[in-house]
Parts: sequence; structure tokens; C-alpha cells
Amino acid sequence: MSATSENRTDTPAQSRTVPFVVGAYPMLPPDDEDRSGAAALYAALADLGWVDGIELPFREALDAPEPWLAEQLAGRFDQCVITAIPGTMGRAGADPVFGLASPDDDGRAQALAYTRSLLEAVDRLHEAAGEQLVTRVELHSAPHHQATPEAFHASLSELSEDFASRGLGMIVEHCDAEGRRGPLGEGLPDTGPRDRRLPGHRGTHHRQLGALRHRDP
Repeated sequence: MSATSENRTDTPAQSRTVPFVVGAYPMLPPDDEDRSGAAALYAALADLGWVDGIELPFREALDAPEPWLAEQLAGRFDQCVITAIPGTMGRAGADPVFGLASPDDDGRAQALAYTRSLLEAVDRLHEAAGEQLVTRVELHSAPHHQATPEAFHASLSELSEDFASRGLGMIVEHCDAEGRRGPLGEGLPDTGPRDRRLPGHRGTHHRQLGALRHRDP
């Protein structure tokens, strides 16, 4: 029996214009080496019947092996979102020129390679699940106080085909305008309206309400 059929519930989330996505990773129990706590959390969220997707963090990799995640998500959540914020912040902290909006060619190239490694993890997750689970990826401009709109626009343009070929939407997460403070206190460059014209890209001002996050498709 496939992971999809095993996980089907009697009360699946109903189709809606705006999917409801839960940022569940801050809720995962500590010291959960066998992932039994995580499995129980995903099952409980699926049983609610109105959760469409889970927000999954990407650092060096997804926070669990793709086959295990596929088993938890398939048949339950078909509007999942990957956030690149953990890996982006870690890399930007270690390398001040890292970022999709970096004016430094090497720093921007590293950010592009990191983003493509994320997309490869999504490919493996979908292959393990036998269905598409992830519909959007949250990207972040970086680096703090050095980023430029031109570099960010170039990066999003270069990535647009990678996203389109996978049927994935881009989301710019958090407030990316220099001089304003977003939910995590970042002050990043104003991407301007031209970024929002890129295929599959949406500029958003991210709003977090506890662990629950609403997403505009």
C-alpha cells in the first residue's frame, strides 16, 4: 500500500482559494530521535481536516529524510511550503556576501547553488511520495545592508525556469524593504514592482501568527 493511500483521512482539507499552511517545525518535540513525536504531530494536524500544507525548513537538507517525510505528508497535505530561512540566515551569518541579492558575484552564485540544492531536495521528496506535495518555496534576499534590487532581480530571473519546470511558486518571505523592520528584524532592499512580474514569483510581506501561517496561492 502506498504512503498516499495509507494516510488518506475521512475528513481531508477542503479545497479553498487560500490554502491553510501550518509552520509546524517550531512545534516539533525536542529529543525526538525516532521521530515518533513528529509523526504524531503530522497525524494530528491531518485529522483536523482543514490544514492544507506544512511549512518545512531547509538548512543543509530538509529536517528529515525525504522517504520519511513523504510517508508523513502524502495523502494528507498537498500545499506544502519550503522555507529557505534557516539555511539562508546561517550562511549569511558565516559569509557576509552570501545572498540572492548580493552585489558580490561569488556570494550570489553560492546563494543560487543553495537554492537549487533545495529544489533538488523537493524533487527527491516528490519522487518518494509519488505525488506533488510542495507548491511554493519561500526565498530571502540577503545579505543584510548590502543587498541590491538589481542583484535580487537577476537571481529571481535566473531561477524562474527552475521553479516553473517544477510547478513551484516563488514567495519572497518577510519585509524586504531597507529601512523597515520585518517580523525577524531584517532590513533588506526594496525589491520593487518589477520582481513581482517574474513568472511564478510573488512578493509578500510575511505575517506570522504563532505557528499558523496563511498563504496566498
